[in-house]
Amino acid sequence: MSLGLLLTLALAVDDPRIDLVKAQLENQPAQALEQTSALIQDQPELNQDLGLDYLQGHLLELEGQGAQAGQAFARTLAGASVLAPYGRMRLAIAQERQRHPEVAAGLVATLLQGEIPRPLLPRAVALLRHTLARGGDCRLLQGINAREFPVPQRRQLTLAEALCAFRTEDKDRGQRMLIELLEEETSDDTAREAVRWVAMLPNSTSDPRITLLIGMTLHQHREFQHSVPYLEMSLMSRERGGPALRTAEDLEARYAMIRGHFWLNRFDLAAQEFGNLAERTNIPRERSRALFQRGRSLELVGRWADASKSFQRAFNAEPSGRWADAALFAAMRLEWRTNNESAALQLYELLSSKSQWRPMAGRAALFLAVSDLVQGRADRAQPWLDLARLSGGSDTVEVSYWEGRRHELEDDPAAAVESYLVALKSDLAHPLAQAAGRRMTQPKLAAAARSKGLELLRGSVRRTLASQRIDDLYAALLLLGENTAEGRQASKRLREELEEDRSAGPYLRMETVPVESWPIWQAPLRQPEDKLLALGLLQEGAPAVRRHFPRSDLNLAFTGSQLLARAGEHSHSLRIAEILAQGAPSRLPQQLYPQELQELLYPNAYREFLDSQSTRFQFETALLQAIIREESRFNPDAVSGAAARGLTQFVMPTARKLAFNIGLGPISFRDLYKPTTAITLGAAYLDDLLQEFGGAQHPAIAAYNAGVPQAHLWRNYCFSDEPEEFYTKVGYAETRGYLRKVTASYYWYQRIYDLGEAGLTVSPSQEVGQLSSARNPPR
Repeated sequence: MSLGLLLTLALAVDDPRIDLVKAQLENQPAQALEQTSALIQDQPELNQDLGLDYLQGHLLELEGQGAQAGQAFARTLAGASVLAPYGRMRLAIAQERQRHPEVAAGLVATLLQGEIPRPLLPRAVALLRHTLARGGDCRLLQGINAREFPVPQRRQLTLAEALCAFRTEDKDRGQRMLIELLEEETSDDTAREAVRWVAMLPNSTSDPRITLLIGMTLHQHREFQHSVPYLEMSLMSRERGGPALRTAEDLEARYAMIRGHFWLNRFDLAAQEFGNLAERTNIPRERSRALFQRGRSLELVGRWADASKSFQRAFNAEPSGRWADAALFAAMRLEWRTNNESAALQLYELLSSKSQWRPMAGRAALFLAVSDLVQGRADRAQPWLDLARLSGGSDTVEVSYWEGRRHELEDDPAAAVESYLVALKSDLAHPLAQAAGRRMTQPKLAAAARSKGLELLRGSVRRTLASQRIDDLYAALLLLGENTAEGRQASKRLREELEEDRSAGPYLRMETVPVESWPIWQAPLRQPEDKLLALGLLQEGAPAVRRHFPRSDLNLAFTGSQLLARAGEHSHSLRIAEILAQGAPSRLPQQLYPQELQELLYPNAYREFLDSQSTRFQFETALLQAIIREESRFNPDAVSGAAARGLTQFVMPTARKLAFNIGLGPISFRDLYKPTTAITLGAAYLDDLLQEFGGAQHPAIAAYNAGVPQAHLWRNYCFSDEPEEFYTKVGYAETRGYLRKVTASYYWYQRIYDLGEAGLTVSPSQEVGQLSSARNPPR
């Protein structure tokens, strides 16, 4: 233990909060309550300063003593306790639970009228809105200066005020406020609630600008079934004798309406309307965009010849515009897939002609190379692979994997192993690195892999630089695996080298800082969250973790991440753990991280419920865990720019359909923030997708991100059923990245929680092969 920690320990030994925190961390609330009550009675002078009344109320509530808890929280309101706002909030919550919304509204309104701690503000505003809707007095809003609040809370209070205006028959004022909310912002939850009320206004279908506002808001929230009729009404206003939209508004509404048809899978109609839109505009950029989207619609219904022509027209409409390179690649892809190689290669040459199109040309080159390689043809693949490597449009793992495939076709096992090793060392959990590991278990490559591994193991002894020894030992371990004596030798020597490494060693020795050594005991606790954290109230004190467990101290940050995970703040815990991992030297393999850090990086949150849903729908829990990690980072309140909500990130139309299919009944967007609802919907959707694609995980995962029709299209680009070809031919960089992240998380979840001790290095060439038999369980 360092001298600084010893000094901190010596100074803090008499702080009574240390034992209180320990008791709570050891899941002994009754003991903590007994100690707290004794302190309040025996040392009342400590109560005001430390906030013991609040802790007592919290512990009483845990023990099911609600009335006594309320009395303790009420005592925090006396004097100048900095925990008074938290005490008032707990009293308001208790009153709301006891079905006294008018009392709860009064308590929380008083809280919002004073100086409220920022972490408490979102909960307080949400509670006030809820209690006002259930019978609270709307006049309470008059004493709250919402203009001083952050935008989300100001907008929520404005919505509450507008709805109160409707209740008090001041409908004109309420209407103005609702419309102003939508004019300010259309993407948040406040807008989603406001638009429901605006749609019920008498003039909602007569004023084209109101119908446009409603339509665009619903479009933003992906309620296309409802947005399209409103957008059509706004566009038909002149025909019905009303005012017309301005040119820019007309174009915006028309494009959104057609996109609505597209997302409703009305691809033929969308293609027709995009064609009409292209003819209506003389603006090259807009014409190119419309023709590109027409091409997308046509290829999704299998009209590939027409789609290719539309993509080429999109390029010709604006040859240097935003859509030019994507249009050329899209046309080339379709020509190649329909065996029009000459036309495809001409498009490829054109795409390769401008430096600014280099990344797209690299993706196109990789498409061509992979198409040949999966069909057993290697003679012209290398130039395309060279361009893919140099273009910046592909990652190292992807190109190295396909170079390995080329070497296999040329019957060069040693070169294939070299390429596959590059993939494994670059990113062990990458889906194509996992595929490389599986291929090296084949007899022809296994011998070459073992020979290379032994060569590296022997060569590491002669290396003078530690970094070179570490690199050789890790490569040897990947090739030999720990199921061999030589692999275990490589693992042992690798860990020894890393423990001596100045950068890697501290990560291998990372440990939890004991409670008595926390620096918080000697820090000035100015904010209420500081005091809450020092009382062991981890969830409410979570905002103070960053201050008292700084990222600059490896062990303290590690401890802070553990505390946040324990408090259920998995998203914040994960963020700290990721920052720690990002600071680790690249020569430290992730599989050698301490077990506790690996678990923080891949939270096991909601495991019991996840297991139950995975069993219900018959797929592996790890796959749904991986999707949740990448969709929401385990933040149940997450909202995306596309209005997807909750742990599993659903938009409302999909959520409603799924809920009906599995018997959940009607749900609202607020239900998506409930972990159990979100997980149930996520499990049902994942099950649907796996069935849609015959148990194939790559297309199912891609469809979770980009939709079923698009995933089917990418599958149709392929000449084989190989998941590796599918991965490379996923056309959206965002979805390809999503697929990579989910499959990597799936790998780590299986390894950390299901495959024995973490920290042991198991050769991916065996480990991934073992997993492959369980990838598609009986359905």
